[in-house]
Amino acid sequence: MSETAERTRINVIDPGSGSLQGWFVLEAATRYLEQAAYINGFDKRSVNTLSTDAHQTLYRTKRGRWVLSCWTDWQNDIPTYEFVDEDTAKRWLILNDEDAAVEEHFGPMDEESGPNLGGRPAIGPKIPGFPVPQALLERVDDYAKGEGISRNEAMRRLMERGLESPPVA
Repeated sequence: MSETAERTRINVIDPGSGSLQGWFVLEAATRYLEQAAYINGFDKRSVNTLSTDAHQTLYRTKRGRWVLSCWTDWQNDIPTYEFVDEDTAKRWLILNDEDAAVEEHFGPMDEESGPNLGGRPAIGPKIPGFPVPQALLERVDDYAKGEGISRNEAMRRLMERGLESPPVA
C-alpha cells in the first residue's frame, strides 16, 4: 500500500504466485461492506466467511474492475486484495444485500432465483426460427399422437431416425 497526501494506492497480488496483478486508488473506488449476522445473540459472523474474525470487502475501481479484499481481526494480519470476475462480484453483492448495486452494475434482478426443482430438464439448446411447412408439421403431430409423445419428442426421434438411415443417393 502506498500513500500520498490525497490517495492510497492498493496493490493487487495474485494469491497463487504472489505476483503483482495491478493496483487501484482506494479513494476513487466504491466500497461495499459485508453484512454480518448475530448468532447466539452475542457473536457476529460474516455472511461471506461464516467466521467471527475473517471478513471481506468488495471494491469497484474507477475503471470498473472488481476487487475482493479479505482481512481479519487478528493482530499483525495484512489484508489481501484480489481481482474477481463479474459473476463473483454479483454473487457477493447479492449475498450482502446490495440489491441497488446489483441493479446499477448488472441490470434488474430477477424476482426469484434458485435451482429448478421441478419440470422437465433441458435436453439441449433450442433452435429458434426453425421453419417447418404446415403439411410436414401435421405429419409430425400425427406421428406424435400415434406414439403418445409430445411434438418435440417426435421431432427428436424422427431426426435421429433420419440421421441413422443410410444416405439416399
